[in-house]
Amino acid sequence: IKPMDYLDLKIALTRFKEKKMIESRQQRVEVLLANLSVGGTGIHNKIALPTLNGYQMEHIFSIVYCQADINYTKIYTNEGKVILVAKTLKVIEDLLPSQLFFRIHKSYLVNLNYIKSFNKLGDRFVLLENGERLDVATRRVNEFIDALTNNRAK
Repeated sequence: IKPMDYLDLKIALTRFKEKKMIESRQQRVEVLLANLSVGGTGIHNKIALPTLNGYQMEHIFSIVYCQADINYTKIYTNEGKVILVAKTLKVIEDLLPSQLFFRIHKSYLVNLNYIKSFNKLGDRFVLLENGERLDVATRRVNEFIDALTNNRAK
């Protein structure tokens, strides 16, 4: 309706964002439940990673970090394997449990269990147990500290 009331538009956009956030959370819970083991089924917290040749099953807990590579993602495991996945980092982020994995940078998603240290002064970076050093985006520092100290909003 013309003329446009910007307050009404702002309220409508806020409602839309809240609805999308709720839907996203529901999808993440469904994915988490699908990926976690169900007692007695033989599924041991594995995830099916879509590779160029098909799918590769990998234990969620063995994933150290994921790195964006245009429309692909490189997944690094604690065994030193690098798996090239035919999905974007955003898709992989949605598949992995948010309680274990945190997006520290537009290019990196890390497993919080493999972080050895975090340097928040000067060059902000994490040092992983495998010796890798990954940058942390300035805008993600406070949320990352909350995640590290288990104050992360659920």
